[in-house]
Amino acid sequence: MNLVDSCGWLEYFADGPNADFYSGSQAKLGNEKKFKSYKQCLSLILLSSFGKRKILSVPISHQLRRGIEMRKCFNVKAIITVVSIFLYLGCTTNTNNKFENINRAAKAIEAALQVGVNYQKFGDLVQGFATEILILKNELKNDEEKNLITSYNEALYIFIDSSKVWKHKVESSSYKWIPKGRIFVEPELVTVVNKYKIETEIHEMSREKPKWRSISEGSLQILWEKGLSKLEEADNIYQKLKIESSKWGLRK
Repeated sequence: MNLVDSCGWLEYFADGPNADFYSGSQAKLGNEKKFKSYKQCLSLILLSSFGKRKILSVPISHQLRRGIEMRKCFNVKAIITVVSIFLYLGCTTNTNNKFENINRAAKAIEAALQVGVNYQKFGDLVQGFATEILILKNELKNDEEKNLITSYNEALYIFIDSSKVWKHKVESSSYKWIPKGRIFVEPELVTVVNKYKIETEIHEMSREKPKWRSISEGSLQILWEKGLSKLEEADNIYQKLKIESSKWGLRK
């Protein structure tokens, strides 16, 4: 068996600038007459990985009609490979953008709380935020993505609890026996109060009536700050994922 340097084969089949130079050498490999009759089984020299050159004989069973056809075939394969890489990178980019909607929903809540928002609008924003979390729960690929959704989810529950406090704030303002700036702690709020250890005040209207508790209207702001803190935590993870995705894209 005659062996030639692999770079000659690659240059010849890729139709490179020096293809004509190597064409003569490749034609002399094996039996020249059989090569001209296009019935010879060629032996290709392949390069192994890790940058080391090894000689590997790979017989090709099909008959070649012309050497130029193999060169064209190689070019087609090269084009397909390049196109496949671009398609793959395109899919990767779409995957990396899967958190954009939830990030946008989180930013909408953050902006609304900073400039001011009414109860109804806040509820709509929280609902949209919850929907984006639900969509992504089955698309998480690694621990970092899971941590991101966990932070978003924790922020969501805080905002839901703040909505409960806000609702009772509106209701408490309509009762004259509830001091101004206080929110009556109804059974629905007991869990929220205990969960966040919100300071309460005990009231006693008369000896005949039971005592009741209230929380400050400022408790609502405290919950919002907790929720925004979780959104900031999530945003740090989100930005980290974006940087890692960009680096991975460049490596590809």
